[in-house]
Amino acid sequence: MRSLSIIAVCLLAIGACMQSPESGQSGDRADRNDTGTDISHIWPGETWPVASSALRAGNQALIEGIDELLGSGSYGNVNRFLLIHKGYLLADLSYQHDYEAVNKGREKSDDPYSYFNPDWHPFYKGTPLHTVQSITKSVTAAAIGAAIQREEMPSLDTRVVEYLSGLEVQNDDELKRSITIEDLLTMRVGMDWNEESTSYNDPNNISTRMERVDDWDQFVLDQPMLQQPGTTFTYNSGASQLLSRILEEATGVRVEEYVEEHVFEPLGIKAYYWKKTPGGRADTVAGLYLETEDLARIGYLYLRDGVWDDKQLLAPGWVQQWKQSPTRGLWTATPPWQAGYGYQWWTFCSDPELPCEVIAGIGWGGQLLLVYPKRDLLAVFNSWNIYGTELPSLSALFLDKIIPDIDLE
Repeated sequence: MRSLSIIAVCLLAIGACMQSPESGQSGDRADRNDTGTDISHIWPGETWPVASSALRAGNQALIEGIDELLGSGSYGNVNRFLLIHKGYLLADLSYQHDYEAVNKGREKSDDPYSYFNPDWHPFYKGTPLHTVQSITKSVTAAAIGAAIQREEMPSLDTRVVEYLSGLEVQNDDELKRSITIEDLLTMRVGMDWNEESTSYNDPNNISTRMERVDDWDQFVLDQPMLQQPGTTFTYNSGASQLLSRILEEATGVRVEEYVEEHVFEPLGIKAYYWKKTPGGRADTVAGLYLETEDLARIGYLYLRDGVWDDKQLLAPGWVQQWKQSPTRGLWTATPPWQAGYGYQWWTFCSDPELPCEVIAGIGWGGQLLLVYPKRDLLAVFNSWNIYGTELPSLSALFLDKIIPDIDLE
């Protein structure tokens, strides 16, 4: 069952639909709202303002086509889709799914990591807070950028071993002692860590095994080394959890409190839930829940190079690092777009010789936060596709259909 927002259904019936306070009665330029105000540097308030009637009308066919695809179930259990241009909401599509029925007969417990329990996934206990899974990593990276801006974080070439007081590490060697903060951020850690060969529903998955032990930091650090850090990318959620320890020790503040004060509050994010590890630290692997509109605020912060409401929140240059993604060509999203990774964000690059064009937070189950600075565009998908069914790529939908077909003139 789907619910189409006023933005999608009232594209042409301007006189018959209630307009938001930000929308006027006329307008014919995509870079101005209906009152003619320049929207190049708009900042959202309590809600995202609505795009001009001209821009919405020009993209009616595109939005209706996306709605048909998502509403048909072709892309599985998509719960919400947002499309935002220059800070103005162009599309807001939502779809209802009965997760009690979907999960009927599946094993579940009252455990925060019970992925078939509708109290925990995809929404947090009946609220609009939606799991963002591994986009938690990207939010944590934003907090590190804020800590660097505030001069509370050490140099990224600092060795991680300096933050391991109190831990007796197994398989200790010079390779492990040479791991730096940057190696964790870029997932070029050099550990024997194979996370992507099995599903997270498989108890043998190394990340799932980590979730079942009391001390996540110890579990990660006890893994043996395979190669020199800083050389080869291997997706490693354990690296992201170690960043939680480092951020806390560097700032003296719990991660969730630091993120709330220096990222969420400036962005106007008031509601969130963050899972805790058995050791009591915030799960910076995949433990964050946000409302879809607020996840878009994280994307908009990156779209604006770490600036919010004309204040520099993240260190200058922190956001731009992704354009020169240190790891490229990991997989093909859709030709010619190749995926890369760096600083806890994925990237999509259409030309291996040029800077990457799209930055993406990607989370298990169909969580996507896609930022395309060239067109001042961002998109958010919240879904819950964990059931082993082969589905079309939502990233490809953005790269193949939205980017080429959207009319922003």
